[in-house]
Amino acid sequence: MIDYIIVPSVILVVGLALTFFPPKNKMSRYGYRTEAAMKSQETWDLAQILAGRHFIYSGLLSTISFLIVFTYSPSNASRLMAIVIPVLMVFTSIFFIERILKKLE
Repeated sequence: MIDYIIVPSVILVVGLALTFFPPKNKMSRYGYRTEAAMKSQETWDLAQILAGRHFIYSGLLSTISFLIVFTYSPSNASRLMAIVIPVLMVFTSIFFIERILKKLE
């Protein structure tokens, strides 16, 4: 069971890192690095804030949903969901962040 909580935990840690230790500029080695995020310093700063928040929410919701699903249905399907749900949440976060950044153009 513990190995299935690793993916949501990593997402949560990345969100916390981006929130509390955001990269200062586009040349940083880490951060939310997409073409839209790197257009200007303003979009870079906003992207780090948004990514941090979205990844924290994704990590927490993934962990909670995993615990609920695994508690009530400890089957292979719930194990698959433990991997699929966090990945879908990250892709959804990226989609929404990119939409917000595109509106700034």
